[in-house]
Amino acid sequence: MEMTGKSDVKARSPSTPPEQEKKTKTKAKIDIDQLTAIYFEKSAMSSSKISDMSWSSYSSRPKSYDEPIAKKVKICRNGVFMGTYEGDLNAEGQRHGFGVLLCDNGNSYEGEWKNDKRDGLGVARYSSGDVFDGQWQRGRRHGHGIMYIEAGDTYIGSWINGLKHGAGTYHWADGEVDVSWYQEDKRVGEGVRWNANRLKAFRLIRGVVKEELSLDEAYATAERLGLSIKKS
Repeated sequence: MEMTGKSDVKARSPSTPPEQEKKTKTKAKIDIDQLTAIYFEKSAMSSSKISDMSWSSYSSRPKSYDEPIAKKVKICRNGVFMGTYEGDLNAEGQRHGFGVLLCDNGNSYEGEWKNDKRDGLGVARYSSGDVFDGQWQRGRRHGHGIMYIEAGDTYIGSWINGLKHGAGTYHWADGEVDVSWYQEDKRVGEGVRWNANRLKAFRLIRGVVKEELSLDEAYATAERLGLSIKKS
């Protein structure tokens, strides 16, 4: 399976004393949290369509003669047992349709397949504790999705060929949240960081914290990234 998610490296905000970085804060709710819905609306789907997928709900649908038949098979590579797959197969015996893959290393995937590759909507759970919930193409994270990172961080945004690419938000475990543009998993250009209580915002340049911004400037920057965020 594809490698687990890569967490961002956090630069300390100017107003945050180093000794306070270790404290876990309760994340305050603000309109910035509507970014999840914004992303999925842009891709003409809702997050519930991903999370609500299950083997029982899919397999209960009536199948035509042209649709694949569900089977349970063992997955081996070079003669080594890799895991089990239970789901739809096409005429060539490839995983195609909906299915669940349980890997011997603790990773798993539940979702849509096309010609033996993860393709469509699906949820991947990694042995590290990370979880990706979103769109796939040819076996890689591709489109819009959410990566829940075991350390407590969350990335919501665009992916291309398995890497963060495009507009995205990064929610830190301490409650702060960044809006940035990514290119091949790296932050580029200008972005914004809101503090945990959302009363202050700072300019980000390639992920590095710079000067403090007014909240109006912060919202304007987010809009320039293509994210129309409603002010409270």
